[in-house]
Amino acid sequence: MRELDAIETILNHRSIRKYKPNKKIPRDDLDLILKSAQRALTIASLHLWTAIRITVLKKISEITKAKAI
Repeated sequence: MRELDAIETILNHRSIRKYKPNKKIPRDDLDLILKSAQRALTIASLHLWTAIRITVLKKISEITKAKAI
């Protein structure tokens, strides 16, 4: 990746807060997203995040409740 491409990528960063729950994401895309997140720089090399892959929509509320405990 060229230096300019890296800077452009950083400047175009955005957070998504609304999701389409019925939209299927190809497994290869999910794997690439997770690999990228695992390699992302963090302060003091601390990875303070959790990724949960939900394939059954009914489980979302159960996981949300369990996470609150």
